[in-house]
Amino acid sequence: MTTMSRECRVLVVQNGARHNYAVPLALARHEMLSGFYTDACGNQGLGKVASMLSGISSLSRRFSLLKNRKVPESVLPFTRTFPISAAMDSLADSLSGAGNQGRMLGMSMIRKGLGEADLLYSSFGWSPIFLAHARRKGLRVVTEFYVRPSYWKVHRDEYARFPDWELQPPYMACANPTERLRMFICELSDEVIAPTQAVKEDIVAEGLFPAAHIHVVPYGIDEAFFSIKNRPDPGSVLFVGSCTLMKGIHYLAMAAQRIAQGAGMGRISFTAAGDVSDVVRHKPLCSAIRFLGRVPRVDINQLYETADVLAFPTLSDSFGAVILEAMAAGIPVICSPYCADIVEHGVSGLVVEPRDSEAWAQAILTLTHDRELRSRMAMAAKSRALQYTRDCHARILASALSSIHGRLSEA
Repeated sequence: MTTMSRECRVLVVQNGARHNYAVPLALARHEMLSGFYTDACGNQGLGKVASMLSGISSLSRRFSLLKNRKVPESVLPFTRTFPISAAMDSLADSLSGAGNQGRMLGMSMIRKGLGEADLLYSSFGWSPIFLAHARRKGLRVVTEFYVRPSYWKVHRDEYARFPDWELQPPYMACANPTERLRMFICELSDEVIAPTQAVKEDIVAEGLFPAAHIHVVPYGIDEAFFSIKNRPDPGSVLFVGSCTLMKGIHYLAMAAQRIAQGAGMGRISFTAAGDVSDVVRHKPLCSAIRFLGRVPRVDINQLYETADVLAFPTLSDSFGAVILEAMAAGIPVICSPYCADIVEHGVSGLVVEPRDSEAWAQAILTLTHDRELRSRMAMAAKSRALQYTRDCHARILASALSSIHGRLSEA
């Protein structure tokens, strides 16, 4: 544990368990965490009670997600949850049809206070009311953009091309989400953190923040993924993630169909692990894909043990942790350029434009049939993933925030 940055104390505000609480965990490791505010977790407060109620059949669906949403022990003493305020905000959103920027939750965090923080680290501007309060009190705000700001444009375009894959058009409540980002995130932030160079470039391209104040801090994965013993079932293609347009499930289905039509399906099977709607599950185009639905973490690891290739034709991800998980297990990946910072094309995997189903089919056939190439890429993938551990993420994040704090303090 390092003590080089003790003078910089950071209050982290984050809804959900993004990357298994990687940010507060990293700062706790470096003795920089002054507090952690989140909506709910399964091992504190009402969230803990709710997670216990998940075993009751009538309530299990509502509370089951909290069972695995547990704040790490080193972060727990710094944690404050606001489940009632979060629930009220969610209800208000559902009744109004438009987001209220977490008003109730923001007010609850204001009442809890800023503590002794030097910096406020916000996960995607959560919550704007609290960020504005922190700025008024003289606290500097660092905001993490974990998605590309042009995401909504891509989603709308994709829905326009494939409207029968989702039940309703996206972003009906907001005419221009980019301007909302500007108002409720960028204008309240002093500096920005992005997980990849691609996200940084997208923020600049959208005119939201100057490049000089955007810092690239890649995520990391738990070292446990490196202990997975991959004994591939040749031809087994695995997809992990929600089976939606923005994850590119339709393009994977098109590639599978091409392979089947070319009589190449005999050795190749497709499995998708993640939430899937009945609309997608019953698409004739998806007939070659075995949908498992939401899969517990332990079972995902078992899928990594037998996967030959991970296919991830995402249109939305800014980083793609599942790519790193698979690589750590020794599985070569085929991914889209949207989250390709990790993958060295032709070395540890293949980077393919997701909308080119012919190229995807060919990439899958190449990696599953050429066993020598597959073996080389598997070794390279594991080696590459070693550069993206949680320790690496913690070290880079601590250094970036210390530098930001020092520079802003002198300004």
